[in-house]
Amino acid sequence: MNANTTPSSTPDDLRNLAGDAEDVLRHLSTDADEQISDLRERLRATFSDVRDRFSKFQDEASSATRRAAANVDGYVRERPYTAIAAVLLVGVIAGALLTRRRPSSG
Repeated sequence: MNANTTPSSTPDDLRNLAGDAEDVLRHLSTDADEQISDLRERLRATFSDVRDRFSKFQDEASSATRRAAANVDGYVRERPYTAIAAVLLVGVIAGALLTRRRPSSG
């Protein structure tokens, strides 16, 4: 990913890439060579498979994220003081790690 790419834009980038590749394949469809025709069909099948797998992966990831968020929400609602204590502990540990001094080499 480059500096301007966000995780949410990656699926759109992949869709654009697949669309561009399909456009190239359409332009090659006028070529009569049998090998190019076979290659074009294999590429179309591969793009279709990748698109289907990516869509399924995206759906599963979204579902898993929603389930995890619901579980965390339920836990926090059932045990608010435990959740506050856990967040406080993580904050203290992170603060200690970020502010500890490194020995000077000299």
